[in-house]
Amino acid sequence: MATIGDPQTSHEICKEELHNPIKQDVFKDKPRFMANIEPLQGYPCNYGALPQTWESPDEIDAETGIPGDDDPLDVCEIGSTNACCAEVKRVKPLGAFAVIDEGQTDWKVIAIDINDPIVPKLSDIHDVEAVLPGYLGSLQKWYRAYKVSEGKPQNAIALGGELKTRQ
Repeated sequence: MATIGDPQTSHEICKEELHNPIKQDVFKDKPRFMANIEPLQGYPCNYGALPQTWESPDEIDAETGIPGDDDPLDVCEIGSTNACCAEVKRVKPLGAFAVIDEGQTDWKVIAIDINDPIVPKLSDIHDVEAVLPGYLGSLQKWYRAYKVSEGKPQNAIALGGELKTRQ
């Protein structure tokens, strides 16, 4: 997983440039910053992507019935330390949930840094609630609402908010 940004600024993998550099995301010609959505501030996790993956906008996602978002798979690393922009981490996948963002499927893989102190307590997505009570609900709430401050509609959490296991 390569991380993309700190808790407040928004960085993205630039698909249009050679070697796909990580760049400050721009909205309406200004640097994009993440809104605080209580109880979380800025990004609610170490946000990153799985290299060499892609959610195709030309294919219907088998789970959601909606095409992909034309980006690599997103990773929400939920460990106890903040990552640096462009840091590469080895992570243990725990599960995933799907967001419908502007009419496209955008899967969020939930993972933990393999060096995090809580990693022995987490084998699957369902272990997260016992170790971090309320966190996954807050994470889904954040992904529903984070673009509202930009004047966009709320996203939907697909599949009724179902958390998929790591399998």
